[in-house]
Order: sequence, then structure tokens, then C-alpha cells
Amino acid sequence: MHELGHSIGISWFGGIDNTSYGLPRFPNKNYLYKDYRSVMNYQCIYEYTVLDYSDGANGPPFDQNDWQKIFVANFNYNAQFVYGSSHSKINYVDEGFDSNETGYIYDENLTRDIIDSMGGYSPVDPITVEWAALKLVEEDKYPQLKEVKILVKPNSPRGVWILFSEGKLDSNGKIQFYSQEEIIKNIVGD
Repeated sequence: MHELGHSIGISWFGGIDNTSYGLPRFPNKNYLYKDYRSVMNYQCIYEYTVLDYSDGANGPPFDQNDWQKIFVANFNYNAQFVYGSSHSKINYVDEGFDSNETGYIYDENLTRDIIDSMGGYSPVDPITVEWAALKLVEEDKYPQLKEVKILVKPNSPRGVWILFSEGKLDSNGKIQFYSQEEIIKNIVGD
């Protein structure tokens, strides 16, 4: 459960993996994060009464609500997609967005459309995010790839670009997202 917490984005809080005030089984009396009752806290891993993430009830600065930090897309991103074939991280540069992803380019207009349609939405609220849209430019060479990929990156110290959604462009150049409901409707009917 502890490692799963890391996989779904629970990181970068002083009480997580904290062993700075004694051994996990034998903490000394000066332990600052004793109120952080979470499986993410090494000091609590050996207590059989703690099998949960913290709800933050003890308040800052030595407790946090782990449940608000969960970002399930962290668990879904494809490292080859996020880091590209050269393993150089995707990031914004002053001239635009460099993805190093074969077949795709950063599309400023689609990105603006996504930002406008999201209206400030963040999948990791209260953490804000950045959005980017990549457009497939080598359709003939890569027919198995989706036409558009939407990436999101939390504005946090360890924020990385993560695949948020994929879609295609309609005749007006607007993004149509993959929809499981639409596929079912097409198969089953109305």
C-alpha cells in the first residue's frame, strides 16, 4: 500500500518515507511527524492500527491529506511516450513545446482550445496543472497512433508530463475524445 501510494502520486511531504528521527520501529521522542498517521510514514508502517492514507485531520505542518494528493494518471503514463525515444524529458521551452515524440508535434492552437475548455480544471486539485496538445503529423507512417494526445503536468517539484487523453479531430478541427460510452452506443445502438 505504501509503494502504491508513491505510484499514484503521494510524494514530497516531510513525513513521507521519514526516518530522520530514529528507526521506524524505535522512533525517539523528538519525532516531528508523529501526527502524520499514514502508511506513507515509515514510523507508522509497523503499527497494525494504521492501514490507511492520512486524511489530514491533525493539520499542517506535520500532517497532510494524502487523499487529495492522489493523481491516478501517474500510474497510467507510458514512459516511452513521456520521455520519448531518447529519454529526454518533455518540457516547455520558450519557443514552444518539445516532445521528442516520433510523429507528433506540439500544437499551440489545440493546446489553447484544451486550456479554454478545461476552464481551470485540475485532475489533482488543489495543485494547478499545465496542459499540452500534441498532433500526429505522420499519419501514413504511424496509422496505429491517435491523431491527438493531450498531456497534463502538475505544477509540483516532481511534476512530469502524463498522458491525459487521446482523440481525433473532427471536420472543424475540434478535438473529439475517445469515449467508451460512444463505442458501446455504436455497437449496441440507442
